[in-house]
Amino acid sequence: MKRWKHQTDCVQKINEAIAAGEKRVVLCSATGTGKSVIMEDCARGWVANSLDTVVITNRRFLFEQLVKGFRRSGLPTRTIASGWPDHGRERFTVCMFQTLTSRGIAPPAKRVLFDECHNETGESAVQLLKEYEDCGATAIGVTASALGVSHLYDHLILGADRSDGRKCGSLVMAQCFGGGQLDMAAANRDSTGEYRPGEVAKKVWNKAIYGQVVKEHLKINPEGRPTLLFAPGKKESNFFVDQFEQAGVSAASITSDGIYWQGETIPASPKNRQHIKEAVASGAITVLCNRFILREGIDIPELSHCILACPFGSILSYTQSVGRVLRNHDSLPEIDFGPHGGRQRGVTIQDHGGNFWRHGSPNADLASTWKTYFHDSPKRVTDDREKKLKQKELDRPDNEVVEGREETPTECPACGAIQFVFKNRRCYRCDNEIFRSGTRRVFQTNGELTEQRAMHDVRTKRRKKDPSSEMTRGWKSAYYSAKNSNRNFNQARGYLRSGRVRGFEHLKGVELPLNLPLMPRDPSLWSEKVSVISGEHLHTEDSYASL
Repeated sequence: MKRWKHQTDCVQKINEAIAAGEKRVVLCSATGTGKSVIMEDCARGWVANSLDTVVITNRRFLFEQLVKGFRRSGLPTRTIASGWPDHGRERFTVCMFQTLTSRGIAPPAKRVLFDECHNETGESAVQLLKEYEDCGATAIGVTASALGVSHLYDHLILGADRSDGRKCGSLVMAQCFGGGQLDMAAANRDSTGEYRPGEVAKKVWNKAIYGQVVKEHLKINPEGRPTLLFAPGKKESNFFVDQFEQAGVSAASITSDGIYWQGETIPASPKNRQHIKEAVASGAITVLCNRFILREGIDIPELSHCILACPFGSILSYTQSVGRVLRNHDSLPEIDFGPHGGRQRGVTIQDHGGNFWRHGSPNADLASTWKTYFHDSPKRVTDDREKKLKQKELDRPDNEVVEGREETPTECPACGAIQFVFKNRRCYRCDNEIFRSGTRRVFQTNGELTEQRAMHDVRTKRRKKDPSSEMTRGWKSAYYSAKNSNRNFNQARGYLRSGRVRGFEHLKGVELPLNLPLMPRDPSLWSEKVSVISGEHLHTEDSYASL
């Protein structure tokens, strides 16, 4: 198999660092640029020189894929992992990190490769590295996001970046659709900057995410191309499976508790996980949902659509997650990326958590970030970015998140009754169970996602607001909110004039014209429910007077 130049360069840089006496080295190369091939070539050379080599990973998905790939390449591979047979003494061994620490063992080695090393940074990792260092071994961490690891590794090697991956054809551009940022100020974060799951569910998800996930998926991805969804929690992941199934879209969820598919939960065994992966690749399953278990190590190159149905607090999680769909594949569609990108093969990212604004475009290079913040906490990257965005003026899309919890009605799949669903999860009319046990509903605001094109999200000069355009956009936001919450036109107008529509607070108390687009032509209709009045009775863009 022919190697890309950056792969051979990385192998050379690693060996040069070891020859220079470095004992703890970390290689940072973008997701999809062939890090497993780099590890394979390093290991092959070391084993040929009679140097025992160990690869350590902490994800079962990664372990299974690495073993399969190494053995396919002809490397005699020993395995040490729970449930896997130990085939005896080999110079090359692939291990599960948890198995080594629970058994208190460290296979003899002169070279130790820690795959996705940003996940192995705790006290157990410190002790294991020290044990190998005391035996004269060299440790090489491999990651796509080199933050939070400087206490373990001294020497940073920057490999391929995203643009390098696109140049060699391994990566593609992403077309991003999103809304505004969520208000995450109340959610506490861990040492990596990621939001704690309990905090998110308690303090943020009662305020809802932006936009309707299934509705936007059907609009953005009408062909039903293979999709990966990241949910705010395990139960929420299962919830989205039910939502897609009710819309006629096949879906499954993989969490640490098992695989949720077709209304049943089955064990997440290697065989079952492989079956699900094959079903996604073949199109039998359109949407594969998860919390974070699939942000690393999943290899389904047919994936062409990613749904971020949650906010990411850490650039580490965001980088790893969006990287799952950036890999090039013959099945990917051609997308028009505008005058600068042109028409080329690409993927789409559907962002409901404001992650594009919080962490930047998934197309942007990150080498300067890793180099600048290598010795800092991962939280610092996001914190500094948010400070800079506050100092300058952020080029936000027109649609912003609406504050407060706004449930949307649910249609009972059995009898078709429209209703708000409460704790009993059952239909008021036919007593059908609308949401199965083991799922948790995700409340979603009204609003449409718009394409995000900026590679750099900060601009230096604010555009002047057109009052008529502001009123039109503000009224549209209030209109759709009323339509989905069963309110009338007068209530929608009062909602906008109250100043509670986020992004249009400045319209508080403003006297609105009565002929804006989507306002009723007949004054007698203002007391009617928005949802029952068809478009033919409403003003259009061409029918209202200029202000």
